[in-house]
Amino acid sequence: MLELILVYLTSFGVALYATPALIRVAILKRLTDVPVEDRKIHKRSIPTVGGIIIYAATMFSFALWYKIEDGMEYADIYKSIEEFKLIIATSLVLFFVGVKDDIIGTAAVKKLFAHILVALILVLIGNIRITSLYGVFGVWDIPYWASVFVSLFTYVVVVNAFNLIDGVDFLVFNFSPAKIFMGDSGSLIIGLFVCILAIKLIEFPVERLDKFWVHISKPVFVIAAMIYPLLDTLRVFIIRTLKGQSPLVADKNHIHHHLIERGYSHVKTVIIIYGFTIVTIGLSLLDFFIRDANIGLIVLGGIALLFLFFVLILNRKHAKVS
Repeated sequence: MLELILVYLTSFGVALYATPALIRVAILKRLTDVPVEDRKIHKRSIPTVGGIIIYAATMFSFALWYKIEDGMEYADIYKSIEEFKLIIATSLVLFFVGVKDDIIGTAAVKKLFAHILVALILVLIGNIRITSLYGVFGVWDIPYWASVFVSLFTYVVVVNAFNLIDGVDFLVFNFSPAKIFMGDSGSLIIGLFVCILAIKLIEFPVERLDKFWVHISKPVFVIAAMIYPLLDTLRVFIIRTLKGQSPLVADKNHIHHHLIERGYSHVKTVIIIYGFTIVTIGLSLLDFFIRDANIGLIVLGGIALLFLFFVLILNRKHAKVS
């Protein structure tokens, strides 16, 4: 636990110290995002390369505090080092794709190709994949080909999901009114790291869990933690497909857009999203008493639909009043 705290404080401190200088350089070099009426909600040009500091601070802290635990078996040491190397390699791919997109733009198809390439490396070479559904839909162990397919799909969906919800301000320099955006160079990296952590959590050995977490469905808990980006991504992809549009083309149809159109500020919108996520995570912990992953999924699905109903009905009433 101490190492985790040190990792967090180190990366946070580096980002806090270095970001103001990056903001000045970005403004000087005009590395800013100009407002576009049909898909932007900010009203002035804002630097878009905050992901540079996010990635640099994360890698610095990760490398500084990375260590081999005393008493580890050789096989575990080898696996840990191999995963460390592959995480650096794949994150570099997405980082440079994100930087290019933040500065001069990148075609959606090329970004998707990078996502698939990264997923293939992590799944086929790194073996960081989902090997079981752990009772979801009554399924436990799955064959290798299904494991590869599910894992590749998970990587692509989760990374894109975090990229798509990067539309409202939060944190220190990105708190409304934002001084800098993290851009794709930040959201892609965050999506990748969150996805890796999610898969590692799902695959975490049950024998190393305490009595409480043994009875919590790990897939349901992970879905609950990421339910907002997954819900928003699924929703906009379905809508765009039904309209005959490319699912990868950006628009102003995300949930946070609807909340802002309703009159909520950036701060209130973020609080609503955080509150929704906290509620779903809390509900996923009820599996300790229910002991049924499928019921947990049904509960999460019901809460997600209620949340969508709340957002869309409020927005429709607001449109009628206007």
